[in-house]
Amino acid sequence: MPTKARSQLFRKYVVYFAMLVTTTLLASGLSGMYLSYKENVAALVELQHEKAIGTAYKIEQYMKEIEHEIGWTTMPQAFPEITVLDQRRVDYLKLLRQVPAITEIGYLDASGKEKLRVSRLAMDILGSDKDFSNDPEFTEAKTGKTWFGPVYFRKETEPYMILAMGASRDDTGVTVADVNLKFIWDVITQIKIGKAGYAYVVDAHGRLISHPDISRVLQQSDFSQFSQVRAALTNARSSSATVQRAMIADNADNEPVLVATAPITALGWAVLVEQPRTEAFAPLYASMLQTGLLLLAGLVLSLLASLALARRMVTPIQALRAGAAQIGAGILDHRIDVRTGDELETLAEQFNHMAKDLQESYSSLEHKVEERTQQLEIASRHKSAFLANMSHELRTPLNAIIGYSEILAEDAAAQSNIEAVSDLQKIRRAGRHLLALIDDVLDLSKIEAGKMQLAGTDFELRTLVDDTLLVVQPLLVRGNNRLETRLAIDGVVMHSDAVRVRQVLFNLLSNACKFTHRGVITVAALRDTTTQPERVVFSVRDTGEGITTENLEQLFQPFVQAKTIGRMHDGTGLGLALCRRFCELMGGEITVVSEYGKGSEFTFWLPVNARHLEGTSAS
Repeated sequence: MPTKARSQLFRKYVVYFAMLVTTTLLASGLSGMYLSYKENVAALVELQHEKAIGTAYKIEQYMKEIEHEIGWTTMPQAFPEITVLDQRRVDYLKLLRQVPAITEIGYLDASGKEKLRVSRLAMDILGSDKDFSNDPEFTEAKTGKTWFGPVYFRKETEPYMILAMGASRDDTGVTVADVNLKFIWDVITQIKIGKAGYAYVVDAHGRLISHPDISRVLQQSDFSQFSQVRAALTNARSSSATVQRAMIADNADNEPVLVATAPITALGWAVLVEQPRTEAFAPLYASMLQTGLLLLAGLVLSLLASLALARRMVTPIQALRAGAAQIGAGILDHRIDVRTGDELETLAEQFNHMAKDLQESYSSLEHKVEERTQQLEIASRHKSAFLANMSHELRTPLNAIIGYSEILAEDAAAQSNIEAVSDLQKIRRAGRHLLALIDDVLDLSKIEAGKMQLAGTDFELRTLVDDTLLVVQPLLVRGNNRLETRLAIDGVVMHSDAVRVRQVLFNLLSNACKFTHRGVITVAALRDTTTQPERVVFSVRDTGEGITTENLEQLFQPFVQAKTIGRMHDGTGLGLALCRRFCELMGGEITVVSEYGKGSEFTFWLPVNARHLEGTSAS
């Protein structure tokens, strides 16, 4: 126990100091780590978003350059129509050489009819007069603004887009160019995001326009099912300034990536920049790991400091505890040596003064204790002598009174003096009752004084039970009760105090007869071999008046009688108390179960072989 108390005190101080030091360290470190994490994530998102914006800007500038190159061909010509078409054809051929992304370029007159088409892939067409007056490339460009058509795949391979531009005058036509979008791939492949990051472009419907893996574009991949693409297109169509700059999503290869988006407003497209999440957050995780290791090192140092500080505080307390234990153990010449210069040293001095005072008074106390012990021994001897004298002085005259009353009763009966016989029988019953009371009191006194001698002998249990039942037979007849037996003890030889076993059984049976009228009393006994040591279990059950609940708690107390339904019964109140004491002395136990008005059942068990009774007294 002292070691446990010492370790608890030391552990408590270590915990207190460690909590005091580490709480601030943890709060500061964790808050700093959290703020650093938020700042780094924001910086990472901002960097990736800026790359997306830069990519969108480059693509938009690329398309504006194409728009600018086409723009000078839309200026009106001050020549006849035939000469103008020839001049435009020459201009278009120059444009095809200067802008490789343009595959075909044509001219629609003011009425929307095609007058000229120059192509890299087919024969030039002059004066086809194909009507485009209702097509958007004519109607939208005629308003004076550049029209960017939807992305389509020419011959189901490369992506194309129609770009149409009109002149500022209403009486002039419209220039229509087919732009090959695969040249945007050069812009996309130049975007570097870490080692595995990349950028790609989708149109307003989520179809892939440009990707570092050109095969995905040629397969006309539809990315509209990806959450990041839907978010990017939503941002592109949104007029709000607050848009989602980045998000975590799964890419086309089902890998988690950090995605940043930027719109190409003029085209209705969106640029997405993706980087594997593990790669994007690797520097952040490394920084957090470094911070965590430093924090852990700080915690370890704080714990070591707490151990050292707790040891400095606990050592004098341990000295006080050990010194107090020595004084408490009776070593009064022990002195506590604590030199801390504070309240602990003062407390140690007080302990030392107390030990000195106790040592001085101990000698006088020893003398008083010796005197009191001698007085108690003398009182015990007087009590034993009194019990012995009481046994002799009271039993002898009582037995004489009982004997004379029986002789006188016989004489009175011979003389047919019925009244005298009745009076003498009352004297005899009173004498026997008084003798039983004296016997019970003397037995109880011997048990409490440790003078009760129990004699362990071998006896046949069935014979003892049958003899007891014969003795109790007159009590059964007096109460008009019926006896039932359930005895499974044939051949059982028990080693115990036969007199006390018979006394316990008789007391229980006589009580059952006393409280039962015109009922059934059941006696059961069996040998229980399931326990170690083996035991015999007895039970006495009656259908009598029962015992109240409040009486059950005090039933086995000396001089306490059970209160029944409006009846008074003879007795000393010692029978059940002696039963419990005898059972305990013989190594057994007794219990009771009762219901008021319906009867009681007393159960007691005793060991088959009570070898502990050999040559011993019940002390």
